[in-house]
Amino acid sequence: MEHIKAPEMLDFHTKNLAVVWKRWKEELSLYVDLTMAGKEESQKCKLFLYLIGREGREIHETMKFDSEEKDRKLEDLVKAFDNYCNPKKNETVERYKFFSRSQEANENLDKYVTDLKILAATCNFGSLQESLIKDRLVCGINDSRLRERLLREADLDLEKCLQICRAAELSKESIKTIEVPTEVHAVKQKWANAQETSRKPEQGRACKYCGKRHGKDKEKCPAYGKQCHNCKKANHFASQCMQRKQRKVHSIHDSSQEDYEEIQSVTLSPEEVQVNRVTESPFLKQIYATMLIDKQPVKFQLDLGATCNIIPVTKLGNLHDYKLTESSRLLTMYNKTTLKPRGQTKVKMVNPKNGKKYIAEFVVVEDDANTPLLGSRAIQQMGFVKVQHDQILLVQPSQPLVKNDSTKPITAEQLVKEYPDVFEGTGLLEGSTI
Repeated sequence: MEHIKAPEMLDFHTKNLAVVWKRWKEELSLYVDLTMAGKEESQKCKLFLYLIGREGREIHETMKFDSEEKDRKLEDLVKAFDNYCNPKKNETVERYKFFSRSQEANENLDKYVTDLKILAATCNFGSLQESLIKDRLVCGINDSRLRERLLREADLDLEKCLQICRAAELSKESIKTIEVPTEVHAVKQKWANAQETSRKPEQGRACKYCGKRHGKDKEKCPAYGKQCHNCKKANHFASQCMQRKQRKVHSIHDSSQEDYEEIQSVTLSPEEVQVNRVTESPFLKQIYATMLIDKQPVKFQLDLGATCNIIPVTKLGNLHDYKLTESSRLLTMYNKTTLKPRGQTKVKMVNPKNGKKYIAEFVVVEDDANTPLLGSRAIQQMGFVKVQHDQILLVQPSQPLVKNDSTKPITAEQLVKEYPDVFEGTGLLEGSTI
C-alpha cells in the first residue's frame, strides 16, 4: 500500500473543470480508502488540502463552512469543491453542445459515444436520453455509407446502433490489414518506374528554343542561327519567344499568323469557319449605372442597341411632378414583341459618382418588370461609353433624297428636278410628265 501513486494536483484552468474534478475526486476516494483506513478526519482533510495543490488551498481559504476547522470532515471539503467545480449549468447551452457534437476525423466510435453520454448527462433529457444519443450518433458519424445503412434499419435502438457501428469499424480495420501488402507493392512498383524514368535520356523533352525534340547538341536545333520574328533576337523561334509569352495573349502557333494577336474573347469552331462562341473574358455582358432621381437611386442598364431611354412609371416617384405627354410610338423589344408606352417626359438625373446633373427624354412604361434603360445617344453624351472611331470603319448615314433644310414634304417637282435621268429614255412609261 505504501507504493500506491497519489492523485496529481487538480488543474483548475482546464476547459472542462467539472469532468476533471469528477475524475480527480474518484482517484482521491480510492487513495484515501487504501491508505487512510482508520485515520482521523482531520488527517484526511490535511491530505486532501495537500493533494489538491496550492491553487486549491487558496480557493479553500475563500470558502465558507458551517463548522469550525477542527470539526470539519473530508466530505465537507468534497461537498464545498463540488459546488465550486460544478456551477449551475445552462440547459440550453448544454443541449446545443450535445446536438452539435459530431465525430471527428480518426476518432474511434467508443470515444465518440462516451463523449455523447457525458454531454447528455447535463442536458436533463430524462427518459429520452438513450433515444437522443442514438439519433445524434446516426447523424454525427463521419461515414455516410454507414449512416445510410442505419437509416434503413427498422426499430433501431441505441444498443442495436452500437452493434452495427462497431461491426463496421472492425470491418474497416480488417480490410486495412488485408490490403497492406498490395499497397506496399504498389509503392515499390512506382519507385522502380521512377528509377527507370530517371535513366531515360533527356532527348525526349521539347526544346525551349524551337519547341521540338532533338539531341542535346545545339547544332541539331532548327532554331539555331535563326532570327525571331517577334523580338528580332537570334537562336529561337517566335512561337517560343519569352517576350510574346509575357503578353499573356494566347498565340496561334502558325508561321502565317505570327504577326497577328488573337483576341481572347472570341474563338473559332474547329468545324465551321465562323465566329460562333464567346469565351469567358473580363468584359461584362451587361453594364449598369446607378443614377439619382428625386434623390432616390435607380439602376439603369446601359444599352447601345436602344434608340430611346425607358423607365417604368414606378421609378418616377410622384408622377404629378412630371409633365407626361402621350406618344403614338410603339416600343419594339429585343424579342420582336411590341409595347405600348404610357407616354414620355423629361427626367432630371444626378450621377452620384461625379455629381453631374442631366435632363433626358424618357419613354414611360407601365410594366415594372422592364429594366430602366439608358439608350445609345444618352450614354455617349454622358460619357459612359466612348466610341473609338479610329478603330472602326464608320458607315456614313444615307443622304436625303432632296437637300431641303425645311420640314416640308418632298414634292413631285423636286424629284423630277433632282433626278431628271430617271424620267427620260428607256424605261419611261407612257403618259404625261408630272
